[in-house]
Amino acid sequence: MQKELTIPTILAVLFGFIVFVALILVFGGDIEPQVRTVGVYLLIGSSFALLGCIRWHFALEGREDIYPDVLSTLVPSNEISEVGSAHISVRFEQNDADFWIVVLAQNLVDASSLLVLDLEREAGAKILPRRVPQLEMVLPPAAVVESRIKMRINDGGELKFKPVGACTPREQGTRVRFARRGVLQSELSSGLWLAGLLAGGMFLLGGTARYIRVSVSKPSARAEDHDDGPPSWQRDILWSPETPETSEGLW
Repeated sequence: MQKELTIPTILAVLFGFIVFVALILVFGGDIEPQVRTVGVYLLIGSSFALLGCIRWHFALEGREDIYPDVLSTLVPSNEISEVGSAHISVRFEQNDADFWIVVLAQNLVDASSLLVLDLEREAGAKILPRRVPQLEMVLPPAAVVESRIKMRINDGGELKFKPVGACTPREQGTRVRFARRGVLQSELSSGLWLAGLLAGGMFLLGGTARYIRVSVSKPSARAEDHDDGPPSWQRDILWSPETPETSEGLW
């Protein structure tokens, strides 16, 4: 899964291109002496800047969490995605015609954040006749929250979802967890696009969506035989700084 680009990574691309240009000015043929001198200074300056960006990148990567990474103790790290100021994991449970969708969300900042998540059904309309309602919830500061919803299925087979989401702090806060996870949808950032433009490269705007596939067994009864009304999300706080009980046994 592709991780979100950081500022030092974007700057490193820019300075890497400048180093490349400076090398041409210094060692290329038919270069005027004055221009070659400029290339020397440019090479020295951009090389130091590139090394500084690399050091900055590793300094960011090596930061220790202020609060424990609870979500990584509940699910494997490769099942966790990063969306804005939150880490999330989507899981599924089936009990005959009951099909539970469970979203675990971990706030990365010490301020409340608004999480909005859509699970767009790409395949399996006959299996899951109803659209999954949009999940919209407020994550308390640095908390880990479980949201679940019960859907009904008609048949067995494979369901395919495309998760699309966003999570933004509702107030000013500080990041308290620093592990970087793969993004839900790999889109080209404006910074990298600008770096590519300055480098003379050509990028295709857009992204590569991440899909979630899940296989379900054929139920003994169809969804229409058990109409519980419109499905809705239920929320439960699993961990928060105010109640830092152990996460063991929560999942």
